[in-house]
Amino acid sequence: MRVQLNAPIVLTGPAIAGPAARSFPQPKPGRRRQDPKPSSVPRPRPLPKPGGNR
Repeated sequence: MRVQLNAPIVLTGPAIAGPAARSFPQPKPGRRRQDPKPSSVPRPRPLPKPGGNR
Protein backbone atom coordinates (compact mmCIF):
# COMPACT_ATOMS: atom_id res chain seq x y z
CA MET A 1 0.00 0.00 0.00
CA ARG A 2 2.66 2.49 0.99
CA VAL A 3 4.78 1.68 -2.05
CA GLN A 4 1.79 2.09 -4.39
CA LEU A 5 0.82 5.45 -2.89
CA ASN A 6 4.41 6.70 -3.09
CA ALA A 7 4.76 5.52 -6.71
CA PRO A 8 2.06 7.86 -8.18
CA ILE A 9 3.28 10.78 -6.06
CA VAL A 10 6.86 10.33 -7.31
CA LEU A 11 5.71 10.03 -10.94
CA THR A 12 3.47 13.12 -10.73
CA GLY A 13 6.09 15.08 -8.74
CA PRO A 14 8.86 15.29 -11.38
CA ALA A 15 6.31 15.32 -14.23
CA ILE A 16 4.58 18.43 -12.85
CA ALA A 17 7.78 19.99 -11.48
CA GLY A 18 9.48 19.75 -14.91
CA PRO A 19 7.04 21.60 -17.23
CA ALA A 20 5.37 23.56 -14.42
CA ALA A 21 8.70 24.82 -13.01
CA ARG A 22 9.54 26.35 -16.39
CA SER A 23 6.16 28.05 -16.85
CA PHE A 24 5.81 29.06 -13.17
CA PRO A 25 8.95 31.27 -12.77
CA GLN A 26 7.52 33.69 -15.33
CA PRO A 27 4.11 34.37 -13.64
CA LYS A 28 5.65 34.11 -10.14
CA PRO A 29 7.62 37.41 -10.33
CA GLY A 30 4.51 39.15 -11.68
CA ARG A 31 2.32 37.85 -8.85
CA ARG A 32 4.92 38.77 -6.21
CA ARG A 33 4.99 42.38 -7.42
CA GLN A 34 1.17 42.60 -7.37
CA ASP A 35 0.89 40.99 -3.91
CA PRO A 36 2.91 43.63 -1.98
CA LYS A 37 1.00 46.46 -3.67
CA PRO A 38 -2.56 45.45 -2.57
CA SER A 39 -1.32 44.17 0.81
CA SER A 40 0.32 47.54 1.63
CA VAL A 41 -2.81 49.50 0.58
CA PRO A 42 -5.43 47.95 2.96
CA ARG A 43 -2.99 47.95 5.90
CA PRO A 44 -2.45 51.75 6.10
CA ARG A 45 -6.20 52.37 5.71
CA PRO A 46 -7.27 50.77 9.06
CA LEU A 47 -4.33 52.39 10.87
CA PRO A 48 -5.30 56.05 10.15
CA LYS A 49 -8.91 55.29 11.15
CA PRO A 50 -8.19 54.62 14.87
CA GLY A 51 -5.56 57.38 14.83
CA GLY A 52 -8.10 59.97 13.64
CA ASN A 53 -10.68 58.86 16.22
CA ARG A 54 -8.14 59.28 19.00
